[in-house]
Amino acid sequence: MLQVLYIDSYDSFAYNVTSLLKESLNDTFEDVYNEGSENFNLTHIQNDYYHTKGLEPCEKDMKLILEFYDFIVIGPGPGSPTSKKDTGIIYNLFQYIKQNVSLYRKVPIFGICLGFQTMCYHMDSETSNNKIAYLAKPVHGQIGNIEVVTEVGDYDADALKKMNVLYIKTNVDYLGTRYHSIYYDIASESDSKVIPFAFAKNLDYSNGKVDTNNPNVLMAGMIKDTNIMGVQYHLESCCSNHGKDMMMRYIKEIVLPQYDLSKGKTKESKLLESVEEKFEFLKQGVTVGETKKSSIQITKVHAADINDPLNLHLNLINYFKEKYGNCLMLGSLVKQKHRGEFSIFGVPDEKSSNIYFYDINEKSINKNSWRKNMSNSERIMDNQNRSDYYKFIEEKMIQWKHNLTIDQKFIEDFEYLPFVGGFLGILNYEMGDDVPEFSTLDKYENNINAIFAEVKHSIVWDHFADDFYFIDIHENPMDILWTKENTAFVENQLINVKQDCQLSNVSKSMDFGVESSKITDLNSYKEQFDLCQQYLNKGDSYELCLTCQSKVYLREEIDPLMLFCKLSNMNPAPFSSFMSFPNIKVNLLSSSPERFIKWDKDLECVELRPIKGTVSKKKDPGMTFAKAESILKTPKEFGENLMIVDLIRNDLYKLLEKVEIDSLMTVEEYETVYQLVSVIKGNTPLNKDLSGLDILKSSLPPGSMTGAPKIKSVELLQREIEIKDTNERGIYSGVTGFYSLNKKGDWSVNIRCLFSNDNKLWRLGAGGAITVLSDLEGEYEEMKIKLESAVQIF
Repeated sequence: MLQVLYIDSYDSFAYNVTSLLKESLNDTFEDVYNEGSENFNLTHIQNDYYHTKGLEPCEKDMKLILEFYDFIVIGPGPGSPTSKKDTGIIYNLFQYIKQNVSLYRKVPIFGICLGFQTMCYHMDSETSNNKIAYLAKPVHGQIGNIEVVTEVGDYDADALKKMNVLYIKTNVDYLGTRYHSIYYDIASESDSKVIPFAFAKNLDYSNGKVDTNNPNVLMAGMIKDTNIMGVQYHLESCCSNHGKDMMMRYIKEIVLPQYDLSKGKTKESKLLESVEEKFEFLKQGVTVGETKKSSIQITKVHAADINDPLNLHLNLINYFKEKYGNCLMLGSLVKQKHRGEFSIFGVPDEKSSNIYFYDINEKSINKNSWRKNMSNSERIMDNQNRSDYYKFIEEKMIQWKHNLTIDQKFIEDFEYLPFVGGFLGILNYEMGDDVPEFSTLDKYENNINAIFAEVKHSIVWDHFADDFYFIDIHENPMDILWTKENTAFVENQLINVKQDCQLSNVSKSMDFGVESSKITDLNSYKEQFDLCQQYLNKGDSYELCLTCQSKVYLREEIDPLMLFCKLSNMNPAPFSSFMSFPNIKVNLLSSSPERFIKWDKDLECVELRPIKGTVSKKKDPGMTFAKAESILKTPKEFGENLMIVDLIRNDLYKLLEKVEIDSLMTVEEYETVYQLVSVIKGNTPLNKDLSGLDILKSSLPPGSMTGAPKIKSVELLQREIEIKDTNERGIYSGVTGFYSLNKKGDWSVNIRCLFSNDNKLWRLGAGGAITVLSDLEGEYEEMKIKLESAVQIF
């Protein structure tokens, strides 16, 4: 079996690379041997693997790696190729190869970006003038022409052969996506072990000019007399047009011939523990209680004409709040195909309307009622981490489904509904695995980090069919009282809603009594912006999503519904949310335009819709769609979106076999802005036991709110940059949505929102992606535009 090793430097595109490797290996084996994936094994480790085990890598370890693995791929990542800390085991590996190059020159090793730089840095001749250098302006998320070397008079036969492996035709337009601030500078080829295969223009994408001091940047090459080759750009990116073809040729022409020669060699099998399965969500051993069976009853009511849908939303929330003590709503206040199709109203049950929340300070899972003034919180489990909370919710869902009686006809009749009862919830930004936790000495201001509310009574409103579905989960199948009472009210509202606009009218003219406010000024923003540029230019990140938190202090408590009414009238959105939990003092009012993730049952389709790039309508009253499109297709905006698209592909490839781009960077129009949107879809779970909650957990926090590489960017934002404002985002930048009993889910990003713990102090967040092409005034203005969509209600 062909043994493949992928060494990851904590890059946010690593799973895109491993997916490309798997596809290329499988297709090449099919082509050469008529055999597939059962003939190779891919091991995925981080470059600090040994240190995480408390070990120091030695020469014996390097020897073992080089003799056991048939093919080694060294991936991209943040940091410098000269730093042992940044490159870890890669540093040790190349140092060992250089000392023993005659023994290991035939081992196939392929480097990408940081991997390529490290390969050149360590393996080049010590007497050459070549060196690691920094671009005058980093290039992050930009697509460039890869120009294959044509003057090859001094190249020997081996070099020419291998150049033709990577670039089979020199008259092809090769495009590569670049993410780097560092490069290997070929000052002289005469005494160099690095043989260049391709270059790219050293272009400043902010002005389109080429750096005349150093016009060409090395993009691909090999180490002389070896099988060590690589590329500077990201061949796994969706906008690199030749990645799979190149990788298949390298495997066919370089890897497999060496593999055939070594087939009979006995290998040491005890080497490394594979860490490819980074995310494990095993459902084994779940105890399912033997409680009384419940059933789901659904009643459909058709509305002939809905002439004021926004006020109908608000009136329904108000009605259920007054009648049952509370109402949660995930609403599409803008009717749009594929993202504004349904609204969901969750209504508390008279007997058992539980919420399960995670207290990150106490490390505990707790239970409460979400009916108003019903009970005190009950601590269920102590010493629980964030992952334990997700497992707890999954077990609750399994138990709930086990205790439901659902016949096949019900499944067939209502299969298309997104929600048939289940959980409505909020997950804070800090519930993402990639967000570092505070030390035990520090306390979170927003200690409640996750809330999932059981919903047994609900209404699902289909905006395109004009149908209302009344969903009632109860133990007595003959009990139809809840449905009967509430269908009558809704039917009455459908007739009279146009005349019943009191709630909206009052909220529009209401003075909320602002005592004071705190909004980030330009000088404070500049400090954070400059820090971002510092880290971007060092190569620690490609893109940093810098956010600012504003605060509005009211003189007295205000009913959250009144604020939500005004927000909805001024900024209706496809992913609006009214999530009020008075018993635990958490209130979220959102007018989000951005879906984070949606999944169908059995994960047949998982969809993410990142937004990156914003143009204001208010700033320029003459703004048109065509004008906005031209602005949003500039290299800066294009690069911002592309980096997040590639990051999301990587997040999905962790747990899904198939990922594709359904729509790349299309402009969408909203009430106050135009925005650049992409759609990424995936399916086919790598593990049959995976659920939608697993995909949600592994993808948090949203890539559009972090930057790339995600882990490093999140760390920099929390510990170095946003700490000057607040190092805790809380609900802002988190997600809100549902997890349904029919295995479906849909979650939006908490932006254009406000949240409070006391209904007096309201927090609002806004931000944007910072890249090396960003300018201070433009980014500050964009942040204020986004903030205005929510703060305008005051």
